[in-house]
Amino acid sequence: MISKRLEHVVDWVEGNVLADIGCDHGYVCIESIKQHKVTKAYACDIAPKPLARAQAEVKSAHLEEQIQCLLLDGMVGLPEDVDIVVIAGMGGHTIIDILEKATLHRGMHFLISPHSDTELVRKFLISHGFTIEKEKMVYDKHYYPILACTYTQSEQVLSDFQIRYGYQVESSQDYVSYLQKQETKYQQLFLRVPKKRKEFEKELEILQKRDTL
Repeated sequence: MISKRLEHVVDWVEGNVLADIGCDHGYVCIESIKQHKVTKAYACDIAPKPLARAQAEVKSAHLEEQIQCLLLDGMVGLPEDVDIVVIAGMGGHTIIDILEKATLHRGMHFLISPHSDTELVRKFLISHGFTIEKEKMVYDKHYYPILACTYTQSEQVLSDFQIRYGYQVESSQDYVSYLQKQETKYQQLFLRVPKKRKEFEKELEILQKRDTL
């Protein structure tokens, strides 16, 4: 069964040919085909076992003609007809490594959902030719950001707040709750760790700037 987080990823899938990198059970590809978001998809994984699970799910859904399962190291060797790529459910450093090794084409769309180091991912994207277009925050036991971006070969400039907490983030209770949680965390750290008060004070100042955006 597809998770709430992946449901939100599928909601933003739009294109002709999808590649899901680190496909796990292949649910993103399956749902994207079922919902007519794309006409063809590649479920990709570096490990044989997850790929075998995806193949079984694809077969069970009778979608073998539209979804191909590929054993790949990230995006290396990805077919050239792909126009939208999903990279979700892995750490920020792994996502950056995948993008650094990838052959990219101008206009290629991405949906990226890191489970850690999102700030590093944003910094990498805006300095390596990607334009972040919109984001949303989804709470599914943890808070997960979803970034929609395009490889434009241009450099995007974001504020400190946008780098840390998102650019053009969809308004939602999940996002409001996430920002409140971050503010509470830094307020508590400010009181508990006197040696780093300047650092936490700066974080609180950045959070307060959201009201001016």
